[in-house]
Amino acid sequence: MVASRLRMLAAELWQQLQAADAATQRQVAYAVTTMAMDAAPVTNGRAQIEHAFSLGAYGETELRTWLKGMRDAAEAASWEAKELDNNEAEADRQWRQARGYETAYLALLSDAAEAAGEAVYEAAVLVGEEQVTARAQRILA
Repeated sequence: MVASRLRMLAAELWQQLQAADAATQRQVAYAVTTMAMDAAPVTNGRAQIEHAFSLGAYGETELRTWLKGMRDAAEAASWEAKELDNNEAEADRQWRQARGYETAYLALLSDAAEAAGEAVYEAAVLVGEEQVTARAQRILA
């Protein structure tokens, strides 16, 4: 399901992720999430996100629920800025925030392979496919 998005984007990378062990998959998820949070930029909740990675707090957690809410709020603000206020700059800023929160939300999924694949995909949308896949491939090498 989830990995199919990355498979469409970068099939070889998807295969490498599937073959990697869970610890390496988590390294990839963390690295690309950091890239996305830097690009967004995500500052609100960042320490908690990093703490969750350090503790291995994956799966259905309060933090993931909060991240989903932040993503939803940013997506709504992006739509409002574009459609109601005709403010493209604010719409883009909010869209970037939404993608940053979504990347973290997905990177903290309980399944390491799914988390890594989804985080790579989302980060590639925000940061750029070439940069994100290159970072993931360096970890997988």
